[in-house]
Amino acid sequence: MRFNGTSKDYLRVSMDLFRPPTAPLEYITDTKLKGGERVKGKRLSALHLDVPVVIRSEKRIELLKHELSNWLVHDEPKKLVFLDTPNRYYLAYYNGMVLEEKYKYAKGVISFYMPEGYRFGDTQSREIQTSFSNLLNAGQLASSWSTLTIFKNNASSFVFENDQGEKITLNHAFQVNDRLEIEHAKRLIKLNGQPRMALLSLDSRWFMLQPGANRLRASHVTTVSYTETYY
Repeated sequence: MRFNGTSKDYLRVSMDLFRPPTAPLEYITDTKLKGGERVKGKRLSALHLDVPVVIRSEKRIELLKHELSNWLVHDEPKKLVFLDTPNRYYLAYYNGMVLEEKYKYAKGVISFYMPEGYRFGDTQSREIQTSFSNLLNAGQLASSWSTLTIFKNNASSFVFENDQGEKITLNHAFQVNDRLEIEHAKRLIKLNGQPRMALLSLDSRWFMLQPGANRLRASHVTTVSYTETYY
């Protein structure tokens, strides 16, 4: 197990670790007039994961606790990777630990909390041209994205769009070498490093990258980056 980019050579995950195929599903419903409920949608809820571990060390277990707390406790979620699936990770908070301790040996459970109950894959980057072309999102779920555009010519606007009529339009007198960054998840637009949300046109419609092929184009050659997302 690797957490926040680090593993501990004295800690091993037990073979009886169970990872559910998905986080619990939460159904969004309303009540039917004749009784029962109508399902309007569903979403993944948070995931709580108990990881069974064994600790063997040349040091007393009590002397490892300071090191373990520094490793595990953070203000933001960190990547949690299991070595049998190195190309997938969770974004997790440490939630607690219960150990049966002996002098230099302990066995127990480390609990993690994932506010987003997804597994994440590789971060991909693709260059988007001025005519529609396919971008393949290999994940199982829709992904947020970010774009980076370096203007090679002056322009009066910038458009990033899919073939479903969804688009981001920015109106501005862009200059050569201007650096434009857009972050879907944060609804953030930066020009030359400065937030510039006022550039966003009212007819813009934010969209996500759907699983499978997405047909995209931009008014200027643009690099789009996204992280594959899985159940």
